[in-house]
Amino acid sequence: MGAAHTGVAAEGRLESSREIGTDDGPLTRWVYSYTDARGTRRECVGVDTGGAAWVRILYDPADPDGSSQAGTGTAGMFVFGAVLLLVFGIPVRVGAAGAGVIAVTFAFS
Repeated sequence: MGAAHTGVAAEGRLESSREIGTDDGPLTRWVYSYTDARGTRRECVGVDTGGAAWVRILYDPADPDGSSQAGTGTAGMFVFGAVLLLVFGIPVRVGAAGAGVIAVTFAFS
């Protein structure tokens, strides 16, 4: 969804599920219904919700059918961000701080 940062959240209720075949094996698609900000009932399909009875639906009010996303994946994104910080962010900051100390040491010696 391109406008995820300006999206609207709604509560989605599990309506049904469909199993589809993929190259990696069967995949369950969960179908949720929700009511948009204008009061229109809509459906959204999610694959990473685990079949929860209720999920958060995030959508762009200008294009709810084309932008709706079941489950916002915030927990997964948090973990992904934390891993990136540990793997890349901290070593880069430590290296930059070390370079700063070396530069100051040479400047005043």
